[in-house]
Amino acid sequence: MVTQFKNILVAILLLFSNLAFCQNLDSLGLNDNPELNFYESTFLNEKLEKQRQRAEFNFTEKQIGFALGHGPRHYGIRTKSEYFKEAKEYHANNSQVVDILVVLTKQEKDESGGFDAIIVSWSKFGLNDKARTELINDLKSGT
Repeated sequence: MVTQFKNILVAILLLFSNLAFCQNLDSLGLNDNPELNFYESTFLNEKLEKQRQRAEFNFTEKQIGFALGHGPRHYGIRTKSEYFKEAKEYHANNSQVVDILVVLTKQEKDESGGFDAIIVSWSKFGLNDKARTELINDLKSGT
């Protein structure tokens, strides 16, 4: 009886948290400021939990760059609003964007103009050193 009650309670809590989370999707990607708002950082902390835990990274109050992988050596910077528009579309279809979290070093942060990390979407190949350097330079120049 106690176990059944606990299961029902957990199901109710999950339902309410999922409903609250879905309502907050409207607060994602409202602008292209690289500093994340509360809802964006919460979304990314949950979505990329395993990657960020390995990297000991938290998205709260961080500046994030977004990139789209096109092939083994070609990446393009995208805006925060573009990223979250796609993420919301995939969420609506019970699917997810495939992302790689790239946490920048202190030197890379300085070189990029203050970005703490880059989220690379749809890359099958990861980032080699050359691509990483190119992305950091693109973030700094805004291209």
